[in-house]
Amino acid sequence: MAGRIPKTFIDDLVARADVVEVVGRRITLKKAGREYKACCPFHNEKTPSFYINSQKGFYHCFGCGAHGDALRFIMDYEHLDFVSAIEVLASEMGVSVPREQVSAQRQAKEIQQRSEQLQGFALLAQAAQWFVHNLKHHAQGAQAIEYLKSRGVTGVVARDFAIGLAPNESMGLQKQFPNVTKAQWLAVGLVAEREDGSVVDKFRNRIQFPIRDLRGRVVGFGGRIMQASEHAPKYLNSPETEFFHKGKMLYGLYEMLQSVRNINRVLVVEGYMDVVALAQFGVRQVVATLGTATTPAHLQLLFKHTAEIVFAFDGDKAGRKAAWKALSVALTQLSGSRSVRFFFLPQDEDPDSYVRRYGAEALMQALDQSLTPGEWLVQGLADLSGLSWSVAEDARRLLFQSAQWLKQTEEMSVRYALIQSLARAADMQEWQVEKLLGVRTGLAVHRDLKKKQLVAPALATQKLSDKLLALLTQFPQLAEDWPSQDAALLHQYGEKGVMTLLTALAGNLPTNAPATLLPFTIEQAKHEWQDGWQLLVCKAIETARLSVLKQMEQGQSNDSLLAALSQLNQRVKLCQTRMQRQ
Repeated sequence: MAGRIPKTFIDDLVARADVVEVVGRRITLKKAGREYKACCPFHNEKTPSFYINSQKGFYHCFGCGAHGDALRFIMDYEHLDFVSAIEVLASEMGVSVPREQVSAQRQAKEIQQRSEQLQGFALLAQAAQWFVHNLKHHAQGAQAIEYLKSRGVTGVVARDFAIGLAPNESMGLQKQFPNVTKAQWLAVGLVAEREDGSVVDKFRNRIQFPIRDLRGRVVGFGGRIMQASEHAPKYLNSPETEFFHKGKMLYGLYEMLQSVRNINRVLVVEGYMDVVALAQFGVRQVVATLGTATTPAHLQLLFKHTAEIVFAFDGDKAGRKAAWKALSVALTQLSGSRSVRFFFLPQDEDPDSYVRRYGAEALMQALDQSLTPGEWLVQGLADLSGLSWSVAEDARRLLFQSAQWLKQTEEMSVRYALIQSLARAADMQEWQVEKLLGVRTGLAVHRDLKKKQLVAPALATQKLSDKLLALLTQFPQLAEDWPSQDAALLHQYGEKGVMTLLTALAGNLPTNAPATLLPFTIEQAKHEWQDGWQLLVCKAIETARLSVLKQMEQGQSNDSLLAALSQLNQRVKLCQTRMQRQ
């Protein structure tokens, strides 16, 4: 129906919805005091950290951070857009969805647009059905089935992915639907226009793979030739249309979401057959890009469903070039809870052949050993430049080349992980790399190799609070610079021995204070002092956070605990921000 859904209706619908009932229809809940709990449906976990509060009308996962009301849960769990989720929630509550009144002209335009869109989706669905029909009933069907069998594709998998056949006919599809206009064919991308204005079927003599959106609607196709040809591309995709945007869509995503509920990792491959072949071996957490380089939209889409993405690339020059581009995109999307890895296949292998030769278990083990962004950055820089990390001057040049990559991420933990890999490759310490490149994460240790060796016997076995006490004893002026605002937090949750340190800061050094002279200048001592306090506070925050979570798991959840947890999460971010700015 034309017209927008009134905001007042949406607000009232959400307010009236019982989030416990909505969630409980989809997952098993267990009573926990005034709330309900369950293992989170949005990430893998063994101990429930997903809580639903009926009185407040929201759910929250203390493991992955998933949070929202009944409408948000339906959107995320069912993979629906906003309007569709409203319609589902309204249906479950037994109410109809009203629409705002609009002008006759606008209403007519919206009705026309909606009608054309529905016609387009219907035509794409009918084309997909016709392609599937051809496998068994067209003269070329036997050839296509033989090809699929040669690739190990069973009838079950072919059915699950709705694989079909586009016969070698220029007008085969169009003859099946004679009432469809040229404009309609072009709108859905199923024909190609010649110079004289006539059109022919775009997909001919190809195995057809329908591409579906998150709602399962066919939005386009990928076609693969059955025999190699110098005159035709191996893969052919639908062109950009109102329905199909290759930079925002992934083949196999819908099928993956239908077959796997808890997705701990997604493998990104390059071809449709790779997705299908891996499915034959029970590997269903796989998607393929659609003939284009990885985009930020691809990663944003995947990170809604998983915390880890592994790219699988051919080990040849083209594959490494594609992986290099993927790294550039990935660095802009990574965070402490998101990760990507890079897996390079052996020479002359693709995911299809690899899993057939070595098996699914071997593939999973190989993925566990895939490269981190830092490790791939180290390799990629050397590959592109021809320089060697084992040569001191080359290593210095490679480090300067890495600076532009470090700038691509603002996430402190991600940047530090890159620096760790660079430091290992250059045989340096992290703080030396940071100093050379003018980068500061607040996580690197600030001492040179010689000083580190001198300090190790004196401090290596001491608790953090004892190390700070030793610094304070030798450099009393450090007492003027410590995070006094965190004193209460440290009193309650600090490590054993922190009370002695806090007492010393008040001017009461213990009589048995460490007397060992540390080989530091005052500037080096300040660095050690600042880094030590940052770690001490962060450890206390984490201890406090775990204490609150434990209380909530025991059913003691209340407003004060929720507020305390929120403040502690903010303190984590504040701690990280403070370290970044130093």
